[in-house]
Amino acid sequence: MDECRESVKVLGWLKKLPKQFHILFTSRNSPVGDFLRECLSISLDSGNSGVEKDVEIFLDAEIKRFNFEVGLKARVINTLRKKAQGQ
Repeated sequence: MDECRESVKVLGWLKKLPKQFHILFTSRNSPVGDFLRECLSISLDSGNSGVEKDVEIFLDAEIKRFNFEVGLKARVINTLRKKAQGQ
């Protein structure tokens, strides 16, 4: 955004995008940065983002590489899921 000559237009365009779009960009501290803090927000809540499902898919794929007993496999997966949620 720092080198963008029409940053206000770009910001207006970004605000009109559907909520399903996730865009990450950076900017130095500037009036544009101040504007961004007021208008755009970042949510790290995993409730609707599919993060839990992604973690589950990853764990299932990785755990297959090891020859765990059934009970130990379940304990490992449950522990890793809890830790992935910050608990």
